[in-house]
Amino acid sequence: MLVVDKDRIFLENVGAVRELSRVTGALESRIGDLEKATETVEVKLARMRRGGGGGNHHHRRGSHSTTSSCSSTFSRARLRAMAPGLLQRK
Repeated sequence: MLVVDKDRIFLENVGAVRELSRVTGALESRIGDLEKATETVEVKLARMRRGGGGGNHHHRRGSHSTTSSCSSTFSRARLRAMAPGLLQRK
């Protein structure tokens, strides 16, 4: 006979929601950074176009990486490993 461990399911759900919230927050922050960078580039491009394109407007700024790791502690492998524990034989 299989019995569903409702308490464990509830706790796993709470943990998953917290992890998703953390990942979502990080992604929202990254989107905000990219939107600001896009706005900056648009302003610079508009200035270059108004200036007639004369002179050397190409310069490199330091590399700024906005990539963030979205690897979740709730990876597919972990979820697969947890699934058998949600049902216990009695």
